[in-house]
This record gives sequence, C-alpha cells and structure tokens, in this order.
Amino acid sequence: MLDMDAISVPGGAAAGVLAATDPGTLSDAELIEFTRAAERQVAHANAVCLAAVRVLAARAATAGTALARRVQRPGAQDAGSGQQRAAQAEARCSALGERAGVLEVSQTLRISQYSAARRVHLAGLLGERLAPAATALRAGQVGLGHVWVLAEHAEQVDDERLLAALQAACLPRAGQQTPGNFGRSLTRALHALDPHGQAVRHRAARGRAGVRRGQEHEGMASLAITATDPEVEWGYTVLDTLARGRLHQLKTTTPTEQPHPARACGRNGNESTPSADEGLRPAGASQTADACGRNGIDPTPGVADKVRPTADAPHTADACGRNGVGPTPLPTLDQLRSQVFFDLLQRAVSDPSFPTQHGKRRIETQIVIDLETLLGLREHPATINGRSVPAPIARELAAHSGTLRRLVTDPVIGHLLDYGHRRDAPADLTEFLLARDGTCRIPHCNVRASACDLDHSIPHEHGGPSSAANEGALCRSHHPPKTHGLIDIIDSAADGSAVLITALGQRIPIPPRPVLPEPREPLPTDNDTSQHDPGTNPTAQNADEPPF
Repeated sequence: MLDMDAISVPGGAAAGVLAATDPGTLSDAELIEFTRAAERQVAHANAVCLAAVRVLAARAATAGTALARRVQRPGAQDAGSGQQRAAQAEARCSALGERAGVLEVSQTLRISQYSAARRVHLAGLLGERLAPAATALRAGQVGLGHVWVLAEHAEQVDDERLLAALQAACLPRAGQQTPGNFGRSLTRALHALDPHGQAVRHRAARGRAGVRRGQEHEGMASLAITATDPEVEWGYTVLDTLARGRLHQLKTTTPTEQPHPARACGRNGNESTPSADEGLRPAGASQTADACGRNGIDPTPGVADKVRPTADAPHTADACGRNGVGPTPLPTLDQLRSQVFFDLLQRAVSDPSFPTQHGKRRIETQIVIDLETLLGLREHPATINGRSVPAPIARELAAHSGTLRRLVTDPVIGHLLDYGHRRDAPADLTEFLLARDGTCRIPHCNVRASACDLDHSIPHEHGGPSSAANEGALCRSHHPPKTHGLIDIIDSAADGSAVLITALGQRIPIPPRPVLPEPREPLPTDNDTSQHDPGTNPTAQNADEPPF
C-alpha cells in the first residue's frame, strides 16, 4: 500500500518513499498518484539545483571580479573625469566576473556556455524577482517549463509591482495548465494590466531579432530566424512564391510527346495509358522488350544517372523483373523553400566582396572521412563540421566536393598531426589550429573555431611562442576572461590538450580533439582469418564481456 501522505509534499522523505517503491506493484489509482508525486519531486530538485547554481555563479563572479581588478585600470578607452573612468573600469571588471561565474557553472554541470548563461539568469530571477515562482517550484506546484515561460514574460516587465501582480494573478492556476497555455494566460494578463507599456515594449522588441542554428537528428540541422511578425510573414511569402514558381517550372518542363511504357505485364508500351515514367525517356530513344515481354527503353548515357540511386543503394527488381528504379519524385514545397533559401545565400557567397576571416571565406564545409571509408572498404562514421554522419552520406557529399585535403592523424587516438594542402605544401599554422580544435577549446563550448580568436596560452608578451603547442582557438566569450586572468590555460600541447583553471580553482582537463571520431582498426589481409574464425581470434572468447 502506497503511503499517500508521505509523498504528498516533495522533499527528502518523499524521495525516500518514491525510491523504495516499485511502480509495477501499484494499483492504477496508486500509480497515477505515484507519477504525480515523482513529477513534484523533479520540480523540487530543479528548485534546489537552481538555488545552488545561483550561489556557485555568485561566488565565481566575486572571485573573477577580484582577479580582474588586479589588471584592470582606467584606460584610454574610458572617457570623462577620473571618477567616471574608474567607474567604467569597475563595470568592465564586473562584466568579466559575470563571465567567470557562467564559465564555472558550465564546467561544473558540463553544459554549454549558452545553457549555463540561461540557467544562471533563471536562478538569479528566482532568487529575487520571481521568488513566488521559486516557492511554487520547490513545492512542486509548477514545473520547470512553467518557470521558464514566466521568466521570458518577466523580461517584459520593469515595474516590480506589476510583476508581483502578474504572478499573483497567474501562478495559482498554473499547475492546471500546460506551459504553453500558462504563457498565453501571462500574455493576456500583461495586456490587461499594462496595455500602453506592452505596446512600447512590442516596438522595442525588434532589437531581439537574430538567427540561431540548431542540430537535429539523422544528420539534419535547422536555422531559426527571429524578426517582427510582418518581416517573417513577408520573408516566408517570398520563399513560398519562389518555391511554387520552381515547382510549376518542374511540372511544365516534363516532356510528354514521347510514347511511354505500359505499367502492367503484357501491355504494349506504345499504348497511351498515363505513366509515371513520363518525361524520363530522352528524345530518339529506341524501344526494346524487357524481361516481361513489354516494350522498354534503351538506356541513354546521362539519362539513367539522373534517376539511378547512389552506389550505396542496391538496385532491386520489381514483380515484373524490372530494375526497381522509378522516376525521380518531384520535391515538396518545403524542400523547395529550403533550396530557394540556400540558392539566395549562394548568390551572396559568389560576390567578390564576400568577407573573410582568418584569411579565407567562412563558408567552407569540412568533411572528415578516413580513406578506407571513402573507398567503400569500411563503413566508419565521418564528420561534417564536427558532427557525425553515416558513411554513405559522407561519400555522397565528398563526391561533390571541389577539393580533397590530406589530414594525417594519430593511428591510435585520432587527433590531428598534420593538415596538408592539395599540393602537400607545409601546413599553415592558422589552418592547422582551426582544423585541430574544430571549436573553442574550452570544454562544452561549441563555437566553431573559424569564428574564434587564436589565443596564446603563454602570452606573447611573456615570451610565449606562436606555435601549435602554445596556441588554440578561444571564442569571444572565453578569450577576454583568459586575457584578463580570470581563467588560465596551462600545460598546452601541440595535440590541443591543456588544463583549464577556473576562477574558483577547478582544474578541468582539455583533451585533444580527435579529428576521426574513433580509433581505426586495420583492414584484414587475405591471410588474416581472425575476423572470421573465432578459434584464431584471441579476444573472441571474451566477446560477451563488457564493454559490448
């Protein structure tokens, strides 16, 4: 029998009961209450974690600010009187200290700098402006999703009395709403409580316009654009109009004057029955009988290539014995909108005035694939800009690449040793570092190396050399704290490994970044039977032992 009273209030006692109870032994009614209690416990744990994050970030920020004061002095960039210049220098120290606080949380929780900054910001709001929401979260009355939604709306409110009224009006019924419906309730309440202020904020919100990218599953990614409602509507309409025009062009350019093959066995291919193969036959192609006795089409060079799958997709025969290759289907409107969007970007890249960074254009896509997989001898995962992709997709993309570049990696752990050019000239240091690090070298930071600065671990003015062992990529969020002594990077090596020292003294190892995601086993030779004969494989007898 489940003790309902013991799990009604989240906390240590409830956690013990929940952990000791097997959900499979409960009745339906008990299981429902057990699940609700577990969700309340999760909310409680989130409140406890955010409170700890707030304290951790504050301590690291205090330590970072103190470190920054040792090196920050009023400089030429500060204007005004001596007192004003001192205040400006202090503001810079505080800003650097806040970065140190975010970095401390990022390294402690092993999350990205962006996620850490959001979490620190939310923790600060719950500790001050959103104290009622913090109480409700700790009591399990609302979930973390509700709190995130409230925090977004709190950014629209400067008046603390208005914010208190908003929470008093909406929090009591938030537990019966989804986070989405709770957000709509907050918006309506704001419009009712402060109509003129919200109109002003709506106009000022244009400053939040931006573009963000995200990674999705199966090798896909996304771009999210934030702009005003009319701008987004206009942009979508332009893409949609161009996509519909392209679809209409694809439909109208399909030739129809040629006879088409019959769709069922025994029918003459010269009959005028509509066919999905229409438009795939080139002008002047001769007709031959297929295995079912029907008229077919001689393959004409260049035509089959347009509809034949890649080498990684086997050809299959249908019920009539024909090759299972049909006409290429027309793309969907969504696919065409995406194509149109990137076509427009390609026009911009083709402009000679397109800007560069680190001496080259920033539109290079780096496909890393080992030679054996490129030749089809292996099926090892490859990477595109540091993200894993399956071998067949990597081969397709590599086939369309303009150039291939030789990268020499360590045969055991896979980190980069040499970054070759097409003509095998000596590797350029900048390109080597960008390829070696891939992203900012601070752990859990995913800013691409091409968008980072190249930092000297031992500063150049202190005798630090410009070398692979002493340099690495640091993004614009982590480079200033390193420059001003809030964090430090020591024991930097040519393979990219180093040690990060945080403001609170944490020593975070920075491992080398393998260019190839996993060590590569050698190809078996003709005389090597260990791959096939368990009796000759010294590890076969332990094949069932972990790790699997």
